[in-house]
Amino acid sequence: MPVRGFTRIMAPEPNEAVSTRRAMLARHILRLLGLYQLSLGGWFMVLRPPLLPEDLHYISQASSGLRTWLDLVFNVMGGQMAALGCALLIVSRCSLDGLKRADRTFLLACGALSALLMAYTNFVLGSNFRWALLIPVALWIAFGATVLADRSVLPTSDIGPK
Repeated sequence: MPVRGFTRIMAPEPNEAVSTRRAMLARHILRLLGLYQLSLGGWFMVLRPPLLPEDLHYISQASSGLRTWLDLVFNVMGGQMAALGCALLIVSRCSLDGLKRADRTFLLACGALSALLMAYTNFVLGSNFRWALLIPVALWIAFGATVLADRSVLPTSDIGPK
């Protein structure tokens, strides 16, 4: 008989324990991705110089108009990156348990659009940062593998299509 004010704590079933560990791992990976996006966005908005060595390589004439344009472009791009980082932090904190398969697929597509496209473009440009940009790609792959390895990591809810 339970004592008033106390609840009985039961050990989880073996499959529940694995699912719980995978869910925790997925949340931690998503938090790392969110922090990465916020940091990268902040760097682009505040710390990045107007032109990197690879920019100078592809631009033969730099005028003050070009510099102003690049400042605006990178401000917008940095804001987008930081916004995605904020969204990932929110999702990692409270929404994973309710995501359906379509939602999981959409979330992984966000990773492909943000990390894979940026890494690919920087490899095409021969950027000095191209190898470092494989880190978020690896994190998105780890998140996808974690989420897709066990359907119970992100159980379905009654919102949205299956």
